[in-house]
Amino acid sequence: MRYTSWLILTLVTVGAVVGKMTLGPFIQVLGIQPDMSLVLVALMGFNLGPRFGVAMGLVVGLLQDGMFGGHIGFQALVHATSGLVGGLAERRVSGEHLLSPFLLVMLSTLVAESAALLMIDLTGGEIPVLQAFLRVISIESLYNGLFAVLAFGPVRSLSRAVRPKFSDSVFIGRMP
Repeated sequence: MRYTSWLILTLVTVGAVVGKMTLGPFIQVLGIQPDMSLVLVALMGFNLGPRFGVAMGLVVGLLQDGMFGGHIGFQALVHATSGLVGGLAERRVSGEHLLSPFLLVMLSTLVAESAALLMIDLTGGEIPVLQAFLRVISIESLYNGLFAVLAFGPVRSLSRAVRPKFSDSVFIGRMP
């Protein structure tokens, strides 16, 4: 029973990664689908702090990189950025209103996907940055924000179950 919360968190994380690929095409709007794993990482960072958010982002990103190919570490950096933004908002934003997770995940998506665009640009990828930002990232940010409102309650319950079990963990705690 000791590891039940950890097992549930693992299953939810894998479910978010697999769900993005399997359910994503069916729930897309304007050709854009929500990034369920990015939303999960940002909300877990918000609920458990920046260290946990970054660690979870790295694990989820590496899982995605391993499952779906691409450059190893690319998604890890994107998701770690999302977890960091979510975690940094932990002390500054109240989680009592539904507007909080909406705005938090929108900001987290904007920052993480902008970092992804920057990495693509720096590695010589040819992508129209302004067009990608206006037509993809802005819509994805809104969509992820709406998805976060739906996911906030269950993720908060999960994070409350995980916190006491792993309170001595190196990942839990506030950054100075």
